[in-house]
Amino acid sequence: EQEKVLNIKPVLKKEKQEKEELPATLPLKAYTGVYHQNEFGDATVSVVNDTLRFQLKKVDAKLKHVSEDTFNFHVPGAGDFDLTFSVRNGKAESLTFDIVDPICELKKVR
Repeated sequence: EQEKVLNIKPVLKKEKQEKEELPATLPLKAYTGVYHQNEFGDATVSVVNDTLRFQLKKVDAKLKHVSEDTFNFHVPGAGDFDLTFSVRNGKAESLTFDIVDPICELKKVR
C-alpha cells in the first residue's frame, strides 16, 4: 500500500476569501484514512453519520465542506481552520491545514 505523507510548509492564517462553493471532487469515503507527519504524528479522517471527522492529538472535529477538496473545522478556544486535501488520480494523497504557526501537510499512510 502506498504511503502518504504530510509536508510541512509555513503558512500564515489569512482573511477568509469568499469562494464559489463547488462539490467535493471525491466521495467522502475516499478522503478517509490515516495521515502522518513526523512532528505531528498520525491524524485520522473518518466518516461518522455521513460527515467527515478529523482527529489529531486532542482535536476531534467535524469537517464542514467549503468547496472542492477544502473543508473547515472548529476547535473550541482556538477558532476555525481550513483543511485541504491534495488529490491526484482520484485519490486523496495528503492534507494540509492552516494554523497561525507553521502548518504541516500530512501524507496518507493507510
